[in-house]
Amino acid sequence: MQTMQVRTKVDTDGHLRLDIPFEPRDMEVNVLLVIESDQPKQERYDFSHLMGKLKWKGDAVRVQRELRNEW
Repeated sequence: MQTMQVRTKVDTDGHLRLDIPFEPRDMEVNVLLVIESDQPKQERYDFSHLMGKLKWKGDAVRVQRELRNEW
């Protein structure tokens, strides 16, 4: 078993291409790929400041049930 670390780029078409010379040739191998992005994880938007701001006219529960029954 060999361990390699390769820094590469994902193409604009969304494909990751690896061109790594390997010996011996003409054999099957198992490859384990761990992808670690350099970009920071995007935080989820906090909607808490909008709580209580929506004004609903009519029976919200009835409308919700009608929408569910459409399925």
